[in-house]
Order: sequence, then C-alpha cells, then structure tokens
Amino acid sequence: MGYKSNFNGMAIFFPNNRFVDGRMDLQPSASLAMNDGTLVYNRQVDLPTGYGSFWDYRNRRLTVQVRVQPESVTVQGRFSDTDPWTLLINYQVTDPKFRIRPNGYIGITSLVAPVGGQIINLVDYVALDSLHVVNHDLSQKGEDAETAPEPSDVESRPDPIGEKAVDSSKDSLISSLKDLKLTAYRVIT
Repeated sequence: MGYKSNFNGMAIFFPNNRFVDGRMDLQPSASLAMNDGTLVYNRQVDLPTGYGSFWDYRNRRLTVQVRVQPESVTVQGRFSDTDPWTLLINYQVTDPKFRIRPNGYIGITSLVAPVGGQIINLVDYVALDSLHVVNHDLSQKGEDAETAPEPSDVESRPDPIGEKAVDSSKDSLISSLKDLKLTAYRVIT
C-alpha cells in the first residue's frame, strides 16, 4: 500500500491499476478504506475497495474535494473549475470503532514503484499542486482567532527595592541590594 499497510484511520486511494486473476489491468479508481490498525491491506488484492468508483483521471489535472465528518466521508472530483463536481465516494460510517475522531491528521503518499523502489515499467507522474484545508466544525479548538495577551502595566506595580534606593545613602543602597539578592534567590530556588 505504500508507506503503511496497517494504517489507523481513514485512507483514500487513487490507484491506476486493478489486479484481476494475478494480471494487472489499467483501470483508475478512487476508493476508501477504514482501518483500526489491525488489518493489513495488500494493494494487489484489496484495491480498489468496495467503497468508491472507477473514474479515468489519468494524464489530466484533477481537483479533489474531501469532506470528512464524524459519521460520513464524501469525495468529489472535477477536471476544471467550470465542470460540475462528480461524486466519487459517499461513505457512511456504521461501525462505531471507525468513527472519524477529531484532531486527526492528513497524510499524503504516492506509490508508483514496486517493492524495493525499482521502476520496471513506466509509471504515472503524480504531483500535488495545492492543498486547502477547511475545518467546518468551528467548535473544535484551533479555529479560534489568536488573541494577544493584554499588556501589563509594569509602572503601576509597587517596587520596594526601588523605593528604598531612592534615598542616596550608602546603607540604604546596601540594604536594597541585599533584598534584591534574597528575592532572586527565592525565585531561583
């Protein structure tokens, strides 16, 4: 499957090939898989999954829109801004252990070579032109506007050491420095 075959969470795959009877057929698709980290996926057997659709996107720029909610995942695609969105995946989460949890992460990988990284045949070039992420759940932390702390008014606080040092006598200055030393010692220890 590429980076991790026993992933934990949701994965959306865009494989170009479909393996039938040990033979590889060129058949681009988009499919979704859910895993709790216990299943190990094999790209020659498990892709495309039963959740998805076949769609020929090869050699074209494809815009993909993924909408993830706690109980559903929707994936749509289109080739240009003027094209209507085409529904590729509409998955309803029915098993509670696969519920989409908050504070997740997005991982993107492209597997275009067989095991060992040796390219035997020509493979497709895959490029990610841009990525835009929008959190539609404004109740989740992270969407709050950053706030600057209120400035503190240092001048209005009492300064006992400064008040003692106002008197220019040598004894007052020595007393102030001893107080400063003791205060610093208490803060450090």
